[in-house]
Amino acid sequence: MNTDLQGRVAIVTGGSEGIGKAIALRMAQSGADVVIATRSAEKAAPVVKQIRALGRKALHVPVDTMVYESCVQMVRKTLREFGKVDILVANGQP
Repeated sequence: MNTDLQGRVAIVTGGSEGIGKAIALRMAQSGADVVIATRSAEKAAPVVKQIRALGRKALHVPVDTMVYESCVQMVRKTLREFGKVDILVANGQP
């Protein structure tokens, strides 16, 4: 399986802990820039820091995936910051 994600941009909902965090870090290790989309900036901050330490771009975007407009804003902010979205991981529970 090819895991080269150089030049890709990924959004990982629920990416601040558990499986979502593992997915986000693996994507960064494979070369992707990663958006951690979660409600808690406090929980997202350490993951963003870990991704940046891997030499990748990362940011936290607050989102409530149960609210349509919140999801729209998540994508808009990602597009403003990175110019595209290549991968979306819809992780976690509502």
